[in-house]
Amino acid sequence: MGVRDTVNGALAVTRLAFDAAAAVASVVVAIPIAFAIGEATTMARAVRGDITPAPADRSADGSARLHSASDIGPAPLVLRGGAYRENRPARALSVRRDS
Repeated sequence: MGVRDTVNGALAVTRLAFDAAAAVASVVVAIPIAFAIGEATTMARAVRGDITPAPADRSADGSARLHSASDIGPAPLVLRGGAYRENRPARALSVRRDS
C-alpha cells in the first residue's frame, strides 16, 4: 500500500468523523430549539385564548379516574362466528325523553 492510499484513507476517515460530529451537533442544537419554539407557540395561543383547557374528569377526592379498561387500550379478541372480534361489553342505550 502506497503513501497515496494511506493519505486517501486518512482523509476518508477524517471526513466521516467530521460528518458524524456535524450530525450530533445538529441534533443537540435542533431539539432544544424545536422545544423552545413549541413552548412559545403554546404560550402565545394560551395568551390569545385559542386554547381552552379540557374539563378534567375528577372523582370526589380529586383524583382522575378511568371509566373502563377500554379507555386505556384495545379490548381483547375473542373468536365469534369464525372471526376474531373485540370483546367489548355491550353499552346500555340511554333513552332521552323531552319533558
